[in-house]
Amino acid sequence: MNHLPLAAAEVNALALSMIDLRMMHIVDGVPQQPAPIKGREHECVAAELGLPVVVLDDALRAYVDEHRRFLSWHPAAPLGISAHKLASTGWVISALETRAALAVLDRSSSKFVRTVVGGRFGAVGADLETWDDWTKLLRGSADSGSPLLFGPPTYDGPWAETELLLDSDWRSA
Repeated sequence: MNHLPLAAAEVNALALSMIDLRMMHIVDGVPQQPAPIKGREHECVAAELGLPVVVLDDALRAYVDEHRRFLSWHPAAPLGISAHKLASTGWVISALETRAALAVLDRSSSKFVRTVVGGRFGAVGADLETWDDWTKLLRGSADSGSPLLFGPPTYDGPWAETELLLDSDWRSA
């Protein structure tokens, strides 16, 4: 498994479960999103998305690099996944964050985890298998050293799609 489509209810259940399990934390110091180049906002958005219709000059390349650093930001010593990353799409979740989150999960009793997850997913009617799929993605990230992209859906339907970024230029995340 290298990607997981998620409905809004599933994202909420994942986030709340991870907060309850202390796998996710609110962090300070999140940088401000870089401002697009004045008068070239459409080009900046197209470049962020990697659309081939944009020719990257030095200014646009610098903006894209800054935007990627912004999306890849994580605390120097994460305690888990930074909460702001599941609040909206586009964020890169580093392998350091997934390892820290899994370390907390692995120290928790399976009964406690099932109680928390079952309560959160049951409360919103979300598919409980999503939790198992999510933890498989986290383990894939931790094992491979590759980050996860919590991105917009690639097709109509889900609220977001999480993808394991194997062989990507986000490896420094």
